[in-house]
Amino acid sequence: MKRLAWTLAASLALGAAAVNAASRSTLDEAEPSMVVFGGAPAQTQSRTNPYAGNPEAARAGRKLFRKHCAGCHGSDGEGTLRAPSLVSTVVRQAAPGEIEWVVRNGRIRHGMPSWSGLPEQRRWQIVTFMQSKQ
Repeated sequence: MKRLAWTLAASLALGAAAVNAASRSTLDEAEPSMVVFGGAPAQTQSRTNPYAGNPEAARAGRKLFRKHCAGCHGSDGEGTLRAPSLVSTVVRQAAPGEIEWVVRNGRIRHGMPSWSGLPEQRRWQIVTFMQSKQ
């Protein structure tokens, strides 16, 4: 009886893990931008980066990125076991305002803190660096 109970419990656990992995994979593949930028308000798409194309802002953003973001995302945003790559199609296709919104508000449920304490100028410099990597 104990063996049957153990086998049933193991089967249920494996089945639940498979369903969870399949649903996560489907969500990530179907709408990856919704996973990352799903909470961003529609008006963020029209916000422009005041430092777009500015090499000095990109250098400043790189320093800020390495100080605040690299611990999780890797020194150049290539991703780690803790956080995804930021050199990706999803980020490349995102509007600058959406990226700034995620930096400002974080993704708390996914382990990313809010950087709202950074001045807006600094957040835009991080965005400039991220976009220069694309």
